[in-house]
Amino acid sequence: MVYILDIVGGRFFTFDAELEEGTSLELEVTKYAIELGGNASDFVAKNPRNYNVSGVVTATPLLGLPSMQRVADALDEVIAIANARQIVQLVAGLWSASAVLTKVDAKRTPETGEALEIAVEAQVVETFVGETTTIPPDLLAPKVKAAVASPGGAGAVVEADGAAKGKGASIAATLADGGSPFEAGAAGLDTLGGLFQ
Repeated sequence: MVYILDIVGGRFFTFDAELEEGTSLELEVTKYAIELGGNASDFVAKNPRNYNVSGVVTATPLLGLPSMQRVADALDEVIAIANARQIVQLVAGLWSASAVLTKVDAKRTPETGEALEIAVEAQVVETFVGETTTIPPDLLAPKVKAAVASPGGAGAVVEADGAAKGKGASIAATLADGGSPFEAGAAGLDTLGGLFQ
């Protein structure tokens, strides 16, 4: 049984019969020379894996009278899943994948008769876990330490080697609140060099 399950949208689509299924993985290798003895994988980009499956939906269910509305409803369902742009579970005979539908093709021909042939393509969405870090106080430049510890607070005096006072004060304020310079990046990335010893 081949089906597409959209858990977020609560939608489900299945073919009456599968025609074909496939998957592909493409790698991009640099066109330039790399250093002898270097790690070749550092110069190879892995593209997301792609999946495709096609099948037919018929106007004649096992029970009941022929109905073109059944075919139209099936097409509406798979189009709605694609338009939702969510990660879905795509299950075929040889594989199962969590991917986003990227293309839906549907056609009727003299060979298919009242049945509708539907082909879908999907692509895996790569994910990552973002992380932040906190800079230990002993790695901060003396000017930043003094500003954070000053009676006037973090915004009293900070100038990171000629940087604008406002930007430096904003970064120091973020540090005083327990944040990292990375969290203060919007306050002035160009001042970060003066924060460290």
